[in-house]
Amino acid sequence: MVRLVVYLLLNGCLLLGGARLCWGQSASFSVKSNADPLRQLRQEEQKAMLARDSVKLASIYERFGAFYEETGDNLSSKPYYLKALRIREARGDSYELGQLYLQLGANYRLQPFLAEEIQHVHQALALFKRIRSPKGQAHAYSALGGIYHRRYHPAEGKDSQALFDSAMVCFRTAEKLAAQLNDTLMMAEAADRLGALFLTIRKPQAIAYSQKAVALLKQQNNTAQINARLDLAFAQTLLDQTDEAYQTLQTAQLLYDKSQVNDAPLRNHMDITFMVFYEKTHQWQKAFDLLRQVYTRENTAFVTQHEGAVARLNVEYEAEKREALLQAKEQSLRTQQYMMLVILFLLVLAIGISFLFFRLYRKNQRISQQNEELVREQNHRVKNNLQVISSLLSLQARRLTDEGARKAVEESQMRIQAMTLLHRRLYDGDRLAQVDLREFIPELVQTILKAFGYSSVNLQLDCDAIFLTADRAVPMGLILNELITNACKYAFPTQEYPFLEIACCIKQNRLHLQVQDNGQYPVDLEILQETRRAYNVQKQWGSKEASSQPVVRSKTLGMSLIQSQVKQLNGTGQFRINKGTLFTLAFQL
Repeated sequence: MVRLVVYLLLNGCLLLGGARLCWGQSASFSVKSNADPLRQLRQEEQKAMLARDSVKLASIYERFGAFYEETGDNLSSKPYYLKALRIREARGDSYELGQLYLQLGANYRLQPFLAEEIQHVHQALALFKRIRSPKGQAHAYSALGGIYHRRYHPAEGKDSQALFDSAMVCFRTAEKLAAQLNDTLMMAEAADRLGALFLTIRKPQAIAYSQKAVALLKQQNNTAQINARLDLAFAQTLLDQTDEAYQTLQTAQLLYDKSQVNDAPLRNHMDITFMVFYEKTHQWQKAFDLLRQVYTRENTAFVTQHEGAVARLNVEYEAEKREALLQAKEQSLRTQQYMMLVILFLLVLAIGISFLFFRLYRKNQRISQQNEELVREQNHRVKNNLQVISSLLSLQARRLTDEGARKAVEESQMRIQAMTLLHRRLYDGDRLAQVDLREFIPELVQTILKAFGYSSVNLQLDCDAIFLTADRAVPMGLILNELITNACKYAFPTQEYPFLEIACCIKQNRLHLQVQDNGQYPVDLEILQETRRAYNVQKQWGSKEASSQPVVRSKTLGMSLIQSQVKQLNGTGQFRINKGTLFTLAFQL
């Protein structure tokens, strides 16, 4: 049982430690002992954030990660490393970024996540090559070799042999780069890693490389020398050179006693190496006693570290809780102040806008009243003028003795009356400057029929709800006046039962008007064609194809007026003779 425990402890130390960790060197981003390191780090973080110093902030995040990593809280350390990584990556390639990649790889190794560890180590190696840093490349190759070494298992055969070869190539490359830099410590680290690799397969090269590491570290501090000698003694013990191992252990013990350092990891390293030696030389009681000492020391250290971590976390939690409460209160106060300012601003703005709108309302109200008075006065004057003109024409008609002249004046009077009616509908209705054809057409028809004395006409009206503006309503009113007047003059006198049909509708945004009577066509239409056919006469005013249609020529003012008003509407008008006279009008609204 002792043999198994000792073997696992020592073999794990060689696989996971390597020169950097086994020799007691601190990580790249170590946190110095402090009564309250977290509080100090957070204060430095606040200062760096206020100063907008991203480089210093990245360094502080790295120290946060190292602190949590040293206390065994690897899950808490990783977010800080990632924060530092985002800052350093944004600033481009640098030696510090490569170190951070290696630190992240080591962090993933402790969790463990092999794929992420390999990815970060490869990123570090590629970066160090880009910036041409031999020192960085040496560290990256050493870390990559450590990954291959941990994955190597001799019992797996050829597949595992490739991992051994890859680890050896990486360690030797790191050793070569360290030699180029004349860095004794890095050369010793590479030699120690190569010794650990060959010790895995129990090759004597392990002792040679460990001796090389010891020779390189003679001028270094006692801690590095002691660790190197302990690794050498471990290799000598496993390769059955127990006498040499004992001498090496005695030298390491002497150096440790002279150094008078209180280094728990170094003390454990020495005790474990002695345990392996005692186990190898069958001194079971001594091995067991050392195992118990190591266990007690480790257990005490773990409990102390755990209690310290819990205490620090409690302090940190309470501090963060207080800070969170203070920040929440400050944020609430700022929010309230901001809301008060916003409400005050909106209130002032609302009062100002209300006052402005009130002034605009009063101004518009005055303008509206003035316009209403002007429109009322204008309408009154127009109606008076039209009435005066109509009265003058009526007086003139009574004084005329010539029948033709009198009829012409009366027709003009009818047109004036139509204009008067249209004007009244335009400006006295519910919609200003718009006329409702459903009300205007019947009133116009009844006015004209009454003027000609036709009270028993069979009148059929079919009109949709259509509102026309003045520029459309005036031409259409004049056209209707002329058509109904023509019906009264030419169609109804020859018919026992006069008939008049008016239809008005909208199709595809075009207004269609149809006026049909049952009498003869007006005598003032002259049809010029080789053959006169009363049932097939038509004319399209405003049509480009008029030259190919039968020509209709007007002989009186009324028909000329119809034609001119159709053109003013940009529409088309047609006369057809079919059981009376049919007129159709269409124009775009």
